[in-house]
Amino acid sequence: MTGRILALLLGGQTSAWDVPPPPDYPQRTLEWYLDRTRDAQAEREQRAIERLEAHWRVAREAQRIIDEAPCHD
Repeated sequence: MTGRILALLLGGQTSAWDVPPPPDYPQRTLEWYLDRTRDAQAEREQRAIERLEAHWRVAREAQRIIDEAPCHD
């Protein structure tokens, strides 16, 4: 709303879409997108590592139980 009022005061434009974006807008948007993409990728990688570590813990515990079990021949 404030942008529309400012546009009307500055140039008589009636739509907020008529006001051009600031010069760094596309670059800022691209940087924001890349940052979010990197953050999301890092989170996915961290979750994958945590899942793998959990699987290894279960596998080690299962192997320990097997190794300690008495043999029934």
